Amino acid sequence: MCGILGAISAKPEPLLPEWLFFNLSHLQHRGQESAGTAYSDGKQLWIEKGEGLVSHVLTEDKIRKIGNYNPKLIIGQIRYSTSKGTSSRNIQPQWLDTLQGRIALVHNGNIPNLEEKKIELRRESNWQVDIDDEANDSEFILKKIFFLMTLNGNNASKAIGEFMATTNGSYSAALLTKNSVHIFRDPWGNRPLFISSKNGLIFFASETCALEDCSDKIKEVPSGGIIKIEPLGDIVRPFVDIENYQTIKARPRLAHCVFEKIYFARPDSRTFGKEQEGNFRFRLGQKMAELFPVHGADFVSGIPESGRPAAVGFAFQSKLPVMDIFSRNPFILGRTFINPNPGKRSEYSKKKYHLMKWVLKYAKNKNLVIVDDSIVRGNTLKGKVAQLLKAGAKEVHLRISSPSMISQCFYGIDLPTKEELIAFNKSEEEVREWLGATSLKYLPIEALREVMKEGEEDLSNFCQGCFTGEYPIPLQ
Repeated sequence: MCGILGAISAKPEPLLPEWLFFNLSHLQHRGQESAGTAYSDGKQLWIEKGEGLVSHVLTEDKIRKIGNYNPKLIIGQIRYSTSKGTSSRNIQPQWLDTLQGRIALVHNGNIPNLEEKKIELRRESNWQVDIDDEANDSEFILKKIFFLMTLNGNNASKAIGEFMATTNGSYSAALLTKNSVHIFRDPWGNRPLFISSKNGLIFFASETCALEDCSDKIKEVPSGGIIKIEPLGDIVRPFVDIENYQTIKARPRLAHCVFEKIYFARPDSRTFGKEQEGNFRFRLGQKMAELFPVHGADFVSGIPESGRPAAVGFAFQSKLPVMDIFSRNPFILGRTFINPNPGKRSEYSKKKYHLMKWVLKYAKNKNLVIVDDSIVRGNTLKGKVAQLLKAGAKEVHLRISSPSMISQCFYGIDLPTKEELIAFNKSEEEVREWLGATSLKYLPIEALREVMKEGEEDLSNFCQGCFTGEYPIPLQ
């Protein structure tokens, strides 16, 4: 999972790097491995990128340096790896120097069956495209689009359209040339992407939380949409009804990622629907309380941070108090789930959350309800249940506000094998026993459908592959 954003101005705008820094930081929850930016003054294109958080890469000196170039166009990306690991080669933006000038790409998503697609590209280009076995999916996208540009008179819009028509996968992306930005989204709309405008500037981002300060009018880039944005004189063109720029027909059944809503997106963001995801998660918690109440419970607590909205919803519906049992150490960087190193992931899950000792007197001999948004590998929950029982809790009941995860993701979530998933080939009771909890209940998929319908969303337009093993975007 990654996050992208960018801004386009008709005139040189030295404040664009500062805008990029603050709003890319708003997307930091989507990846902590690396950050980077590409920017242009309309004549030349430069790159700055590196390993670490946005604040580590885009230092004050770097921001000042970028501002000195008086950029008109700027794009950025934060990353956590879903394939090809954490090598510096994989840090975005990816870029190429061409006869027409440098081009750069930022991308959120994943291209499945990448190795075969790279072989195909070599054959199609008569071995002219240099793409080796170590190339990641973003590098593949950039090089395929460039190859298609050479066949279409350097027309990037046509090249992107051909790429989208011939390449299955998940991508919300932006291609920067020295004088334009193309933003585009796969025909299934798997990853979120939004656009807005204010004071003659155009902005885009993976989540609405990075655009709230830019405009009240935030629009979703349509599935299959390609939007070319370029400064022309004193104006930036176009910011019109973006539906007019949808050049690749969206699929009849879309495949939005449901895990974006359940876990990944920031609670104050919208991703695919009308409501902020914090409210959606609150309603998931309410539904859990309706279906699986815990009679005799004393209070409810959520696993921070992503389990809290559902925990509040469960408590509200159950008329129970909410207490924070665990404190999260903000200086252990990143989200435990998206750390790419399995050893560190386990270590971080133990060190990141601390049981607050002052709460123990309220937990002793009490029946507790612990709510989390999902169980992936189970490392965090197993340790927390053991801690609570050791501290004197009488019962620990687990309520999970999503269905059990039984299959991997091919579209950008770090679930590479089924065997890593605690629920794979295990019954709910077997998972409960492994976790050591008094009871365990997952939200049934039909209940998830009901909650989404109440929010005017249709689950059939969402990818549920991690819950069902069925994948709507072809893997070939």
